[in-house]
Amino acid sequence: KDGVLTAQASGSVPGEIVNQFALDEHEGFLRIAVTLTGTTSSGWTSGPALYVLDQGLKTVSVLPELAPDAAEVDTTAPGRCRSTAPSAWTPQR
Repeated sequence: KDGVLTAQASGSVPGEIVNQFALDEHEGFLRIAVTLTGTTSSGWTSGPALYVLDQGLKTVSVLPELAPDAAEVDTTAPGRCRSTAPSAWTPQR
């Protein structure tokens, strides 16, 4: 109203947002593709993950280690996410 933005909700997810195309809204849910980094017993590791948030920006679904071998993750496919990794699975809503 009158050019003033008012926050209706706030939320957060771990990791770094992949790029400007890593955010998508579908049927009232916000999908965010992130890169998670950390350490394991064998050293540093990094990989994509997908977080799904509801309208209150609360996490309702997480796909960790979405596609470790993927070059990219597509969050825009209606009702699912796809990956370029040959071993990646496609979750359905």
